[in-house]
Amino acid sequence: MSTNSDTMPGVILHLSSDDLDVLLDKKLQPIYTMLATIIKKLDDLTDRVEAVEGLAKKIPDMEVDIHSQD
Repeated sequence: MSTNSDTMPGVILHLSSDDLDVLLDKKLQPIYTMLATIIKKLDDLTDRVEAVEGLAKKIPDMEVDIHSQD
C-alpha cells in the first residue's frame, strides 16, 4: 500500500472550530467512556490491593509464632 498522498483519496471538510469540536467529541466519546471505565476498574483494584495489604500486615510472622512455641 502506497503512502504517497498524491495517490490516496481524501476528503476536505469545511467546518468552523465549534463544528469540529462537536464532531471530534462525538467520535471520541466512546473512547472517553472506555477510559473512564478502565480508570474506575483500576481504582477499585487499587482499593482492594490496599485492603489486602492492610490485612496482610495484621497476620503475625510465622517464624515468630513457630519459635515462640518451641
